[in-house]
Amino acid sequence: MEELEKIRDDVTLLIIDGGKFIHPIPKNVKYLGHVNERLYHILLSRIADTAIAPYPKNAVCGGARDKILEYWSHKIIVVSTWEGMRGIQESKAEAHFVLSNYAVEEFFSGNFENSRAS
Repeated sequence: MEELEKIRDDVTLLIIDGGKFIHPIPKNVKYLGHVNERLYHILLSRIADTAIAPYPKNAVCGGARDKILEYWSHKIIVVSTWEGMRGIQESKAEAHFVLSNYAVEEFFSGNFENSRAS
């Protein structure tokens, strides 16, 4: 997470629910923990500009891929890997999602000027 702070100080990362809790928390990271369904959809529809859905090459389950469809339903730009998009046949890199490698730098070195997908 320190890498995020060094790369883009104008990006705030909201972590909802899962993930390893990090110490110390960088100033541009807000860990929200578990949120109820209503707040989750408010965050998606009013606050989130970009959703990060990284999947390592050795991912074994795909339940979180449903989240990608939720993000799209809220017109949120999705940044993911080929593995993250596996099973969503019609998805095309750069047309439907931003393709990233597995390094943190790849997620935040891009230009996210357009905050909402059209």
